Amino acid sequence: MPSVFADDADAKTEGDRDQSNMNFARAIRIARAARGMSQKELADRAGLDASYVSRIEVGERSPRPGTVSAIATALGVPPSLLRLLAAPKAGLGGMTESEAGVVGAMLLELLTTDAANEQAH
Repeated sequence: MPSVFADDADAKTEGDRDQSNMNFARAIRIARAARGMSQKELADRAGLDASYVSRIEVGERSPRPGTVSAIATALGVPPSLLRLLAAPKAGLGGMTESEAGVVGAMLLELLTTDAANEQAH
């Protein structure tokens, strides 16, 4: 299984190996909500159709690695963060569910704090 902690320089090769068990629907919804963006705004920033973003978020479509990168850029986060948020429990490098919850809460705080700082400027 590819590491979700791979450097973004390796994202294309890591992402190309296997994204089928990743829950990008949840990851993108979480990051988009934390950024306070609508699906349309995210789609516009990523150069995608809003209906495609919607279909990803409800799990009807699985994004390709390039789409994950475009969405991450539009959200202002590294693709590795979306991969981490999308990772199945088994892909978290032995982290317990409790530890994953703490990391998730910290990431959400970072996302929302960064979004608030961007809106203030």
